[in-house]
Amino acid sequence: VEAVVSTQSTGKRKEYFQNTPTIVTDALYRKFTSRGQSSTGTLRTSISDALRTKMVNHIAALTLIIDRFRVNYEELSRDTGIKPRILAETYRSMGCSCKKVKKPDGSVRAVAVLACPVKLPPLVFRKGGQKRH
Repeated sequence: VEAVVSTQSTGKRKEYFQNTPTIVTDALYRKFTSRGQSSTGTLRTSISDALRTKMVNHIAALTLIIDRFRVNYEELSRDTGIKPRILAETYRSMGCSCKKVKKPDGSVRAVAVLACPVKLPPLVFRKGGQKRH
């Protein structure tokens, strides 16, 4: 099984996922990284821009579900190291509105909100009963 990435191959993986079961870390590496050989012939894992975008999209979707469709993305940015601008773009692409919200203590935070259920615009019919696209 060549697709399985062993968590024993680099010290960094051990450092990042100290308390995470091996089966979980292997699944994460399979889903969000690609493997290849370096010029010295050793196996290396890397993440492309497409896989990074896929990972950010998954993080955004999970946080929306966990936080009941209202996420403080500046806090998420500090936790993950992903730029707030990139998170805001990702949430907007998922249908969220991103805005600054003032808390009762006077501080301001950046929040992405997904209105549920999503309301689609009504269909407009032409004369003769045909739908307009």
